[in-house]
Amino acid sequence: MARMSEIPESPRVEGQVAIAGPLVNLALAAAGLLLLGLVGGWEGGMGPSIAHILESPTAFLTVFIAMNLMLGIFNLVPAFPMDGGRILRAFLARKRSYLEATEIAVRVGRYIALAMIFSFLIPPMNCSLPIIGVYIMWTGMRELWSVRLRHAGGGASPFGPGAGPMGGGPGGFRVDLSEHLRAFGRRGEQGAAPPESGRGDSSGRSAGGFSDEDLRRLEDEPGPLRRPPPD
Repeated sequence: MARMSEIPESPRVEGQVAIAGPLVNLALAAAGLLLLGLVGGWEGGMGPSIAHILESPTAFLTVFIAMNLMLGIFNLVPAFPMDGGRILRAFLARKRSYLEATEIAVRVGRYIALAMIFSFLIPPMNCSLPIIGVYIMWTGMRELWSVRLRHAGGGASPFGPGAGPMGGGPGGFRVDLSEHLRAFGRRGEQGAAPPESGRGDSSGRSAGGFSDEDLRRLEDEPGPLRRPPPD
């Protein structure tokens, strides 16, 4: 699977990055097939012992080709976190929003995951497919949550540069409390209100418009905050 710290929301870029993984696997399988033709031909069977694989070039190349073919084909399954899921989203995002394309791709992956989970009921029972299905379903939900959260926050990644230790709030995720607190006066001082909102400056005032001293005054004030009576 092709990995990037943050793939840009561009269908063309994401499609190119995603298709690279399966293409590499298929290219390695093709190269192994060429080498196999040079050293002696295909050795049937997928169950040679490790010692035999290490001693026989044809057995090694046979396993190498088979593994890369399986990885390349499996990576093309249209479900997250496989590259096929990203390829499907890139294709859908050409004429839809990135969020809508993600929702459709996750839905397709969910159906594939359910098919893998219920395949356990079909003999011969295979325990690996249901485990993969559960992982696909969980990863798809996480991808959809991440995209929804990023779009709700104005396009900033909740886990990108500048985020807090728990993935909290750069840029679009900052909550400005000044408008809410300005509507309340401190108990006993009906006309009091926090300073005007503004960005951080050299005086220590935070991005919400409050300095450390303002916050200490609010914490030290006894009793609940109440809305001042109308003029």
